[in-house]
Amino acid sequence: MTTEKKRGTTPYGTAPHNAADDSSTATEVQRRRIVEMLRTGPKSTLDFRRAGIMQSQTRIFELRNRLGYDIPTIGRVTIADDQGYLHDGVAVYELIAEPSKADAQAGFIAPDLAGVLVLASVTLAMLAGVLA
Repeated sequence: MTTEKKRGTTPYGTAPHNAADDSSTATEVQRRRIVEMLRTGPKSTLDFRRAGIMQSQTRIFELRNRLGYDIPTIGRVTIADDQGYLHDGVAVYELIAEPSKADAQAGFIAPDLAGVLVLASVTLAMLAGVLA
């Protein structure tokens, strides 16, 4: 007996976001899904995993530092997964503010990331001077 997996299905039924046409794991889709979920209230890393987002911490980092979203980690909890295993220190995130349309269109770079870019540029210039 052969079981054929149908596109857009999961072993545990429909994904929590309930969008059969939104089963993509593309980075942009995952970021959009995280923002949509956070608009309804705080969410944990496990909530994101249940929605098919396996590296939510990376997507949250991108939303914060590249796209200008204000998404603090508001706490850490102990939570049981779907198999009953307890996980300590699971991050809980909350959406405080979204970037303005002007920031989004201009390709917003967060101030701390901008500082890192300036420091990297200065370091490269100094290195070029030493090597010359």
